[in-house]
Amino acid sequence: MPEIIYEFIIAYIIYKLVFGFVVPVYRTGKMMKDSMSKMQEDMSRAQEQFYRQQEQQQSRPSTEKPRGIDDDYIDYEEVK
Repeated sequence: MPEIIYEFIIAYIIYKLVFGFVVPVYRTGKMMKDSMSKMQEDMSRAQEQFYRQQEQQQSRPSTEKPRGIDDDYIDYEEVK
């Protein structure tokens, strides 16, 4: 009779250990892995978009006039 009680106690402890510790740790690890992979996908998508924008800006002809000597000159007055 005492052996059956000990077996039930040991089975209960193992049950609590598995469902109270092992399963939540497994779920948390899986959630972390999923969120990390999603974050990496988002970062790679953003990086691709950035490179596409850079290529578009470089391929677009520049319409700005180049700065010359006249643009660099600043008038000033001597203060006494």
